[in-house]
Amino acid sequence: SGPVRQPVIWYRPGLHDVEDEDTYVRCIIYTLDRAGAVASRGGRGLEHLGKKGRDDPRRYFVVLDAKGFKASQVPSMRQVKKLFDVVGRNFPRRLSKLYIVNLGTAAGWFWRLVRPLLAEDVRKKVEVIQR
Repeated sequence: SGPVRQPVIWYRPGLHDVEDEDTYVRCIIYTLDRAGAVASRGGRGLEHLGKKGRDDPRRYFVVLDAKGFKASQVPSMRQVKKLFDVVGRNFPRRLSKLYIVNLGTAAGWFWRLVRPLLAEDVRKKVEVIQR
């Protein structure tokens, strides 16, 4: 078998001003779902889903590029908890690794606030890359 190919989601929250939190969460969920679909086409296929001891073939990497992220863009804790809940229920074990880059003051403050809300197995997959 060849190398494992997994999609990379490059997310730039500093480019977005959230006006409708529900639409924003749906957009993120749609993106994760599409990345999983792309991964499954390049992986072993969906027939392995649900088999004990098998990894989900719909895995992906996420780069969260915090360049330009401002304090005014910090989402509400309600939105954060909703997103974590939906992702946790619908996309378990799909995250291969989350890289956080260009972590400025506002994004660093936000990261320190939400990090404890993540499950331990997810926290182990997060790597903050400083300049």
